[in-house]
Amino acid sequence: MQQVLFHIPILQNQFGPEGIPIHGFGAMLFLTFVICMNFAVRRGRLGGVSADRIQDLSLVLLVSGIVGARIFYMIQYKVPFSQFFKIWEGGIVFYGSVLGGTIGYIVLYYYVLRRLKISTWVLADAIAPALAMGLVLGRVGCLLNGCCYGQVASSECASLEFPLLTGPVRSTVAQKYSYQTTLGFSSIDRSEENDPRTIVDKVEADSQALRAGLQPGDKILKFNGQDNGLLILFLTTPSGLDSVRKIEKDLGKLTEIDPVSENSQGLYTFLVTSPNLYLLAKDEFSKIPGVRQLSATDLLSYQLRNWPKGKAKVQFTVERNKEVIELPEYTPRSLGLQPTQLYESISMILMVFLLVSFYPFRRHDGQVMVLLMFGYAIHRFLNEMLRNDTDPIFDFVSLTASMTVSILVFAGAILLELYLRKTQPRRTV
Repeated sequence: MQQVLFHIPILQNQFGPEGIPIHGFGAMLFLTFVICMNFAVRRGRLGGVSADRIQDLSLVLLVSGIVGARIFYMIQYKVPFSQFFKIWEGGIVFYGSVLGGTIGYIVLYYYVLRRLKISTWVLADAIAPALAMGLVLGRVGCLLNGCCYGQVASSECASLEFPLLTGPVRSTVAQKYSYQTTLGFSSIDRSEENDPRTIVDKVEADSQALRAGLQPGDKILKFNGQDNGLLILFLTTPSGLDSVRKIEKDLGKLTEIDPVSENSQGLYTFLVTSPNLYLLAKDEFSKIPGVRQLSATDLLSYQLRNWPKGKAKVQFTVERNKEVIELPEYTPRSLGLQPTQLYESISMILMVFLLVSFYPFRRHDGQVMVLLMFGYAIHRFLNEMLRNDTDPIFDFVSLTASMTVSILVFAGAILLELYLRKTQPRRTV
């Protein structure tokens, strides 16, 4: 897993101290488009389709396919549509790209291909191997991003461990099912204490945290070189915010989460660097009309909710028996999971060879695409059984959205083959 491949050291003010991040998923998406378009051009020549038409089709399918894949993902996983353009972070579904690409093709056919008398089925057979190749490379992008992961694997099975701090897998194994903790240890609830900084409760056996030397009772003073400050989360009215700003210079740092408006309260955090300042800030807040303190935590716990991409490692400085100890850096990792991304890449590279080999022996135009529909529907249904990032969409049967669509695609392939057998002339081998 490599969510961020490297940084371009420019525009640090907009993108952070390291510059513009180049995400693994986005890089693979670009590489997939370039490779598959050129592959489709080569395949198109066999069917008499010009390179210009294949390139036009590739651009249309790229745009409409990504839009469809993104919308499908956002509906399935209930992602706010305000996040639509963050495609570099992952979050697309292949079947959504099929739907979007189909709509894009219909538009292109109606306005362009129909006038040029280019056969849909000749074109479909030409691009089918390129679509399969796109799945091969696309799942490598998923592997780099850490998404589309499988269930916890048994000791006898091949497995992959993903970084927990930045990996999407964290939302399932650490938060949803509580198979493990994010950092390799549990902590004592200190939200009501005078010093709410994290104190280690229990360290997971055979974890990277244990190997790094963390022990029960350790208080986290620093992480990754920065002080583990104390945070107050609070709501405030406009007048209350003005009063908080007056004490900000002496006590801490104010950060906006949901800004205050004229007729509503805003949500903010107030960061201080020591327990003494924390107690002073709490006391001052209690005196300000319009300010309501919600909770207290530390900077580590707060940043865990939105850990920066590409930062898989963590290093702690702890207080143990009144002694300050700097511990070595470590990477919290998930339990071994089924490598479903690799299963799909392997399955689809075999599908590419099958489609290319079958092409000269097809009975009629369109049959290569039908074979891809059959093969992918079967593979995706079985691979979904190993996935752990999707939930069933029905109460009465354990079928995910992609499993349901796989059944429909399989049935559609049968109907399409029957239709083509009646409408397309038989080819001579």
